[in-house]
Amino acid sequence: MRVTLLTNLVPPYREPVFAELNRLLDHELRVVLVAGREANRDWDFAPGRHPFAVRVLHGTSVRGRRPDRWIHLTEPLLPELVRHRPQALLIGGFDQPAYFEALALSRLLRIPAALWCGAHAGIVHPGPAMRLRRLMVRGVSAYVSYGTAAAELLVELGAPGERIAVGQNAVDVSAFAPEPHRAAARSMREALGLGERLVVLVVGQLIGIKGIPAALDAVGRVPEAVLVHVGRGPDERALRARAQAVAPGRAFFLGPKPYAELPAIYAMADVFLFPSFTDAWGLVLNEAMAAGLPVLASARAGATRDLVREGETGFVVDPARPESIAEKLSLLAKSPELRRKLGAAGRALIASVTPAAYARAMFDALKLAREGA
Repeated sequence: MRVTLLTNLVPPYREPVFAELNRLLDHELRVVLVAGREANRDWDFAPGRHPFAVRVLHGTSVRGRRPDRWIHLTEPLLPELVRHRPQALLIGGFDQPAYFEALALSRLLRIPAALWCGAHAGIVHPGPAMRLRRLMVRGVSAYVSYGTAAAELLVELGAPGERIAVGQNAVDVSAFAPEPHRAAARSMREALGLGERLVVLVVGQLIGIKGIPAALDAVGRVPEAVLVHVGRGPDERALRARAQAVAPGRAFFLGPKPYAELPAIYAMADVFLFPSFTDAWGLVLNEAMAAGLPVLASARAGATRDLVREGETGFVVDPARPESIAEKLSLLAKSPELRRKLGAAGRALIASVTPAAYARAMFDALKLAREGA
């Protein structure tokens, strides 16, 4: 099946998903990018390194209302579709003008289309944008979701439940098994002077929506805990000052790290905290669970619905209530056995959330689109 997939980027964690989808499609996948790279992402696009065809549309980008959002204004998509003559389209969301152009062209050229949806009720708001989402949902004939929460939004927007392939957002987590990284993790703990304190790891951009102030406030309430943060962002100076005020000497900002160094950092930690106020998924949870860490995850993230089983793989927390996060941290600080139990259960669960399984859900949605055309 000849397929054009329209999306914004090909980050490293997406490569295995798209490679497997390309295999399922008998190597007839063409990925068309509306950007290729974004200023707030550290990923560099390298043409020719992928086992699937990739084309970047030329254009310009403007920053959206949120610091992690960009609007990409591209050259017309029509010539690309005429050249490639796809038998199906997979449209990568609601948030770019090119996606609605693809919707219109799918109707004009009679190309079956499926929608790849990561949005969920926790990250969308009423208004004109909701009407545009309904337009997109009505215009395609099949859907693949990031997870359960996104599938529920699709139904709310009018998608027939039987035409949704419910996927789970996935990343290749084989490198995050903690055992090979124990020695490096011990050296890192020693270098930072962490001792036997509870190491709470947060990975994400230093911007308001990621909930870093809540993480700092929570750790500040638990004397035996320290926070280690990986990432960068425009709020770094303010957050360092806050850390000095609420948890002096107990917050370590490591800055951005190469992906290859992350497994050792996860292996160094005792708990993973994901306090985001909004997130379509949160692949750092996949990584943390593969590393055998208990997770405290925001109820406002898509991944939490599918990955965090209360008291079994971790705990659901509210980033607006740092005192409740502190209660869970205190509980985990007192019980290494509970940490081991939660971490082991999470590691077992995430073993089935694979790029191959996600690619299969995309493939199923494309088949549904063609069948429903």
